[in-house]
Amino acid sequence: MPQLEEMYQNLKAENINLIGVGTDSAESEENLETSRKILTEKGVTFQNISPDPENAFYQDFISEILGYPTTYVVDKEGNIIGAPIIGNLENQMDVLQKRIDTIDPLHRSTCLYQYCQNRGIIRQIS
Repeated sequence: MPQLEEMYQNLKAENINLIGVGTDSAESEENLETSRKILTEKGVTFQNISPDPENAFYQDFISEILGYPTTYVVDKEGNIIGAPIIGNLENQMDVLQKRIDTIDPLHRSTCLYQYCQNRGIIRQIS
């Protein structure tokens, strides 16, 4: 998580947001509290969300994630840019940067969090 936090601090200057998704954090209150505790202990300041497993967003999207971590680049309009990046980003930063570079700077700030929150399909973890 320290690497993700460092990445977030570097990317936010480019109007790029990082959103963590706790795929199993909504399965129980205990999981949600454990997630919150870990994020606090690690000093995570980027947004983290917890999708509701009963919602279509979870069933149609989150449940299809096959590897962890999985990274998606999403533009301001909610379009996914390229294929998911599976695995640690440390050795895949060139792939991530190429995807980011394809997005017009005016459309970089992702609206995925707002989209999900407005539809009541997530809870905020941090």
